[in-house]
Amino acid sequence: MLIRALTKTLAWCARSLPEAWLWRLGSGFGWAWHSVFPIRRALVRSQMQHRLGVSEAESARLAKRMYLHLGVCVAELFRFGSRRGLEPTLRVEGEHHLLAAIAEGRGVLAVTGHLGNWELLARYGADLSAPLNIVTRRLSLGLFQGMWEVLREGGATLIGADAAGRPALAALKRGEIVGFVLDQHAPERSAVTVNFMGRPAATSTGLVRAARLTRAPIIPLFSWREGTTHVISIGAPISVDAELGRKEFIRVVTARCSDAVQAAVREHPEQWLWLHRRWKVPESLDSSEALELEALEAPCRETA
Repeated sequence: MLIRALTKTLAWCARSLPEAWLWRLGSGFGWAWHSVFPIRRALVRSQMQHRLGVSEAESARLAKRMYLHLGVCVAELFRFGSRRGLEPTLRVEGEHHLLAAIAEGRGVLAVTGHLGNWELLARYGADLSAPLNIVTRRLSLGLFQGMWEVLREGGATLIGADAAGRPALAALKRGEIVGFVLDQHAPERSAVTVNFMGRPAATSTGLVRAARLTRAPIIPLFSWREGTTHVISIGAPISVDAELGRKEFIRVVTARCSDAVQAAVREHPEQWLWLHRRWKVPESLDSSEALELEALEAPCRETA
């Protein structure tokens, strides 16, 4: 009850402030995060420098911009929240790709990442003809998890990543959209290691396994900020080779999905969540060494 009351109070304040003031407040929070309490700042700079191939000075500049952007995103989350919040300014590009995929009737798999204000993808999805489901992991801090759940009430259906197989497949059978965030380290045994930003990274295969079982189209769906406007960018379906064997299908299509995320990050590097420890596998690890799929694919196959 306390978390709910606190969240609603902060949301009321965020909606009452002029947008310019909220931006300054969010930027101030981001500046403090970067300069006063520099949580993971060294990690962010190092990852930017090596993965983007920029100088130390440029990585420091980009890192500061990332923290400022993240602070604004947090403030906006309280302002916009779920469907009950104020309406953000959105510009949608490539929507015909998503509408055509929905019309096929097999459900839609959306691949996305922590880019721009990614929470607004749920706001956009709430107005589509097909319901939106998001596969998500719980936050490590209970306070933030509780606030996040309150702010998302009335929006997309959340599917826990730890047991996403059956509910994700059921949603696809109903013709719904299931979104997977594919830019974080995947600790599960079913992960496959593919190249991401020039280095091997363990990547979840849940989306691709669902695509193989249902033949649902895979649509890239990203958001980034242009001033006070949030661009929702929807790409053409990711190509799928149905004739490939199971392991090769999963490896190849996962790599293509990862490439789509990588391309979006490289376009707007200061708006991606570099705080996450994305690259935890040895650089020498071959992708085939991480393919241990049988244990987690069996429940999905039974449901399908």
